[in-house]
Amino acid sequence: KYWITNGACHSQWAVVFARMLVRGEDHGVHAFLCRIRQDKGLVPLPEVTIEDMGHKMGCNGVDNGILTFNGLRVPREALLDAFTQVDARGNVVSSIKKPRDRFLKVADQLLSGRVCIASMSLTATKCALLIAIRYSLTRLAVGKTGQSDTPIFDYQLQQKALLPLLARTYCLGFAHNHVKEKLALQMTGKSMSSDIVKLCCVIKPLISWNCENTATICRERCGGQGYLSCNRLGQIIGFSHAAITAEGDNRVLMQKVAKELLAEGPASEIDYDGGSSGSFSMKNLEDLLNLRYARQHNALIGKLAVLKPSEVYDVWMKKESDLVQATAESYGEYFVMHQAIESLEALSIFAAKDVVSELASLYALQCVEANLAWYMCEGILDSRAAEQIKRDTDRCIMNLVPHVPALLNAFEIPESLIKTPIAENWVEFNEHENNGEVLRM
Repeated sequence: KYWITNGACHSQWAVVFARMLVRGEDHGVHAFLCRIRQDKGLVPLPEVTIEDMGHKMGCNGVDNGILTFNGLRVPREALLDAFTQVDARGNVVSSIKKPRDRFLKVADQLLSGRVCIASMSLTATKCALLIAIRYSLTRLAVGKTGQSDTPIFDYQLQQKALLPLLARTYCLGFAHNHVKEKLALQMTGKSMSSDIVKLCCVIKPLISWNCENTATICRERCGGQGYLSCNRLGQIIGFSHAAITAEGDNRVLMQKVAKELLAEGPASEIDYDGGSSGSFSMKNLEDLLNLRYARQHNALIGKLAVLKPSEVYDVWMKKESDLVQATAESYGEYFVMHQAIESLEALSIFAAKDVVSELASLYALQCVEANLAWYMCEGILDSRAAEQIKRDTDRCIMNLVPHVPALLNAFEIPESLIKTPIAENWVEFNEHENNGEVLRM
């Protein structure tokens, strides 16, 4: 098994998934608690071979290992038996009938790991935005006078690159809070939700993809300073790629989301009637995202409904992969927008409502613009509406500019996590020979 976190150097125990055979009968894959190292000296057991994964493109402080087992034996009590038990006589009792479903039930315990990775990725994204925007607010370039007296954040180029990312990150944060609350209720037994699997599986890809995209654009918009290791944007890019793959490859998780959605049956398609003239309202934008999801969902159901069971695999894996991914992504985008509106409605301060309204609108406008060809091909939007999308986007960005310092402060990221030269007094940093290293802070 590859990529075992904490496996290469330190772990003495591991939870191992293995097929459980009792008296020749296969009861499916179960989890076992296994010792892999001795108490003294952290020496691997004779039946366990442990190797280091090697140097990675990022996150080298994380200890990842390769574990190989050869004849390792454990007592019967090593079975993690919340759902399936084996008594001393070899009798197997399980609250889950099908062997495959037993494995899936245990694997669902990985949901918390996906939410944790989303949490880390969200904080990393906020750090990237803080670093890049702080630098943009202090880095002076040519203004109307011909002198270097204008912060580069004043330029539309910089605002249109960074503020949509800020809006998306805020809206993903609203959705992430909802998922965390639902998972906490489920894990403590206070409430059970049939949505929890798809929510945990969709939030990790959306947030980690946003982390990678945000960190990359922030690096670019900070020019050469963003390329220096001491300014940490490269570290965030490296971490984002780990998050994209860890605890489930993002694209594979999106397949899981699509499967969960199909089990719910057809989605209701709303009658969209808005945006024909004037700006798009919040309701218009939510409806547009909802409609895209419903149509993608129902199109996928239609493709699968006419198939024989033996044909499903080839269609799902080899012919309709784009539709599978689009169904999951459009659901995720609609879910995020819905949670942004829920958060907006919960606010009691009118000034905050206005700002969050602009953030949510800008997020949804991005989603619609990215899929504008689809909306036009479906006959939902026309060329005039497409032009209005751009005007509304520019308006939201302009309205958010005065609130940027407050929005950054609201992240409440400790200064120690963003302590980089370009996020602080980068002029003083460059006054001394430092070879790109932080010599004193």
